[in-house]
Amino acid sequence: GIPVVRDIEASVSGASVEFRWADPGLDAGDRYQVRTRDGAESIQTQTTFVVDTTPGDTVCITVRVNRQGSTGDASAEKCAEVPE
Repeated sequence: GIPVVRDIEASVSGASVEFRWADPGLDAGDRYQVRTRDGAESIQTQTTFVVDTTPGDTVCITVRVNRQGSTGDASAEKCAEVPE
């Protein structure tokens, strides 16, 4: 089956949040589909995702693996709060 991303970590630096996760076992050609709570999506190969925010924001993402046009189950949602 398609691997599932687990244990997403988040770190806040200034007004940006970096999310990162371990490779769950991608095959050649696999991609990560990162979706923020507001519906924005990114298709990428790297295991980090940076969101620029404003102080006081809460940012949440889920990550799925896309393999040959099929998308696997979503990770648990991970949120980070940016201090004001």
